[in-house]
Amino acid sequence: MSSIYIYICNSYKCPYTEMQTRKSNIELMRVVLMCMIIAHHLIVHGLGLRGMYDNTYCVDNLTIPSLFVNSFLIASVNAFVFASGYFCIRFKPEKLVAFVLQAIFYSLCIYMLFVAAGVVTFDLRGVVRALVPITRGEWWFLVSYLGLYVVSPFLNGGFSRMTQKEARLLVILLLLFDCVWGFPFGSFSEFGHSVFHFITLYILAGYLRMYPVAVKYAGALFIVSSLLLFLSSLGLVYTGRMMWMGKLFSINNPLAVLAAVALFYLFLRLSLKNNILINRAGATVFGVYLIHDHTLAREFLVSVVTNLRVSFDTPVFLLCLLLLVPLIFLISASVETLRIRLFTPVSEFVRRLTSN
Repeated sequence: MSSIYIYICNSYKCPYTEMQTRKSNIELMRVVLMCMIIAHHLIVHGLGLRGMYDNTYCVDNLTIPSLFVNSFLIASVNAFVFASGYFCIRFKPEKLVAFVLQAIFYSLCIYMLFVAAGVVTFDLRGVVRALVPITRGEWWFLVSYLGLYVVSPFLNGGFSRMTQKEARLLVILLLLFDCVWGFPFGSFSEFGHSVFHFITLYILAGYLRMYPVAVKYAGALFIVSSLLLFLSSLGLVYTGRMMWMGKLFSINNPLAVLAAVALFYLFLRLSLKNNILINRAGATVFGVYLIHDHTLAREFLVSVVTNLRVSFDTPVFLLCLLLLVPLIFLISASVETLRIRLFTPVSEFVRRLTSN
């Protein structure tokens, strides 16, 4: 069975032009997007905006600013996945194994770190849970992205054999099911946290790559889409319907998808010379995500934000929050850089093992 799958992966070549080397404008985009994701998590979890989803949130002086900033951050995850579709995933068994090993490594190390710090109590059940982070859904993005990664050879193969008319119809149907039907009703993709939503973005990006369209004024399009999202959130606040805020900020909201496409094209057209520091930083972003969004790390960051809020007045607190984003990125990126170096022999062994 596995040999058939590998044959399919090798047979269905990516229909798009291959990006042979890292492009600094795209790597810069990945770094910026990850900083946006960190900021989004600090706002949603640290400032408690998530409480709007279950009616436990109390409106305060930071509510409106938080909603405003979050409206510009929500497109970040979509832009990540869209980029994968635009440049096409090239399935490699060793890469799949690398994803899994990376997740297990961080899950176990973070658990042991918090055990050593006395935050959690060591027990066998905790170790077992740390060894199976994907199975228990520690990171929803990782689970959905791995699903996309596994089916990408079939998506590439089928899409490359379609006529433009067939491909356009597929894109329209996926957007209808995902963003028009699925967004308000959650029928196919609750909050957009699913393989189905990722496949929609992947196919949409592939179509725009194969059949380019003029995306003019990408910056303005991103700003307008985000502002419309913000104005919608204000409407929910002032009408007392904050329980719908989670639905509004779903990543399969058509406005969030439109903002992500605009944001991607904004960086795609950015003229930037090759920069090794940016390229290296871009290579660490997935590790940065795994580190800062682990449950234990997230709870720690929430406590940091809470302590900062009670210790400083609003202007100083907001400055601390702003500085916290690059600090989290730099620390996590440094850890991921070290892990990459430590895992080099392991990666080479896995590559040889899977190539046989």
